[in-house]
Amino acid sequence: MASATYPGQALRREPALPTAAANRPAPLFDFVSLLSLVLLGYALLGKLFAYQGIGDLYVGEITLAIGVCAFLASPQRWLALGSRHLLPLYALMVWGFIRTFPYVNQYGVNALRDAVIWGYGLFAILIATTISARPGTVSRLLDRYAWFVRVFLLIAPIVWVLSMVFGVITLVINGHTVPILKGGDMMVHLAGAIAFIYLKIRKTSTAWLVLAPVVFAVSSYTRAGILSLGVALALLCLLKPRTSKLIIVTAVFVIAMTAAIAFDARVALPGGNKVLSPGVAWERARSIFVTSGPAQYEGTKRWRIQWWGKILAYTWEGHYFWTGKGFGENIAYSDGVVVRPSDPLRSPHSGHMTVLARAGVPGLLIWVFVQGAWAWGVSTRWRQCARSGHEGLGRVLVFLLVYWSAFMVNASFDVFLEGPMGGIWFWSLFGAGIGTMIVYDRTFSTGLQGGSVVR
Repeated sequence: MASATYPGQALRREPALPTAAANRPAPLFDFVSLLSLVLLGYALLGKLFAYQGIGDLYVGEITLAIGVCAFLASPQRWLALGSRHLLPLYALMVWGFIRTFPYVNQYGVNALRDAVIWGYGLFAILIATTISARPGTVSRLLDRYAWFVRVFLLIAPIVWVLSMVFGVITLVINGHTVPILKGGDMMVHLAGAIAFIYLKIRKTSTAWLVLAPVVFAVSSYTRAGILSLGVALALLCLLKPRTSKLIIVTAVFVIAMTAAIAFDARVALPGGNKVLSPGVAWERARSIFVTSGPAQYEGTKRWRIQWWGKILAYTWEGHYFWTGKGFGENIAYSDGVVVRPSDPLRSPHSGHMTVLARAGVPGLLIWVFVQGAWAWGVSTRWRQCARSGHEGLGRVLVFLLVYWSAFMVNASFDVFLEGPMGGIWFWSLFGAGIGTMIVYDRTFSTGLQGGSVVR
C-alpha cells in the first residue's frame, strides 16, 4: 500500500517520516500487541473473555492500566496530548467525570462501570498518542486487522454454534447461563471485515467473503445488527463504489440466502422459542421500518420507545436538563422499568440515551459534537486524499468511517458502548482515526515527502 505524501506529489512509496520515533523498529511485544490480542478475545469470546481478570479488575481494566503505564514511560507521546483533535474528547471526559465523581462513594463499583461509556475514551488517547509518536503504528494495526478478518470470519461462527446451539462454551452469572456473543456485536465486526476486504487495504483474498453469509446467518436474530450492517455497507458503496467488488459481495449473499431458503434452513436456539432462518431474518429486518409485524418484535420496540420517552421528558423538559441522573444510579429502577435496584438491566438500550439520561442535555451535546467532529475530520481528509491522489490512505480513512458508522448504529439500539466488548473496540477505532489525522496534518503541513501512515 502506498504511503501518504504531500499534496500534488505522485503516489509512490516514500521513506518514513525523518524522525527517530518513526525509524526505530517496533518492539516485539508492546501495548499495541497486547490490545490487539484483547480486542480479538472480545470479538471471538465476548462476555466469557470480558469476565476474565483478578477480583474486580477485569481484562479490560488491566489492559488499560498497562497502557497508561506505557504512556507515562514514553515522554515522546505526551506531546500529542495538546492536539486539537483530542479536545472534544477531553470535554466529554471532564463532563463525564463531573457527573460520576459525586456518586462513587454511594454506588461504588457500579458508578465506575456505568462511566465506562466515556471512561474507555482513555483507550482513544493511548492509541492516538502512540500513532503520533510512531506513525508506523497505523500499518501495524492494519496488519493485525488483516489477520483478525480471517480469524473472525472463520472462528466466530464456530464459537457461536458451540455456545448457542450445543452449550459447550457457556458463561454462568448469578446462577443464570448467558450468551457469550451478541448478534449486534458480530454484525458490526462483519461490516468492518467486509469493508476491509472490499477496499483492498491489505492483500486479503476476496474468497474470504464466502464466510460472510455464515456470520450473517448466526447473528441475524438482532435488528440493530442487521441495520448496522446495512447502513455500513450502504455508506461503503456510496463513498467508494467499486462495481466488480460490489457484484462479488452481492452475489455471495444472494447465493447463500437462496440456498438457505431453498433447503428451508432452520436452527432452533435453546432457552426459548427463537429460531434462526432466512424468513425470521427478513421479518426482523422488516420490523425496523414498519409498525406492524410479529408481536415479539413490536413489543421490544414499544418498550424502548416508552423508556426513551421518559428520559426525554425528565431531561429536555424536566429537572435533569443540566445534570442528568449521574453515573451510578440504576436508571432502569428509578425510571420504573425494573422493580429492583439490583436488577442487571441498567441501560436504556441506546448509548446516546444513556449519555442523555446520565449526563443531561450538556452531556448529550458534547457527545454529539465528539462524534461529529471525528467523522467530519476523517471525511475531510478522505476528500483531500481523493483530490491529491493518495489512494492508499484514502481507503484507510473510508474503512474507519464505515466501521465507525456500524458502531454508531448498533449503539443506538443496544447496550454496546456501555461494556468492554463494544466500548474498548469503539474507542480504539476512534483513537486510530485521531492518530491518523494527527500524522496526516503534520506530514502535509510541513511538506514532508512521506509519512509511514500506511504502506
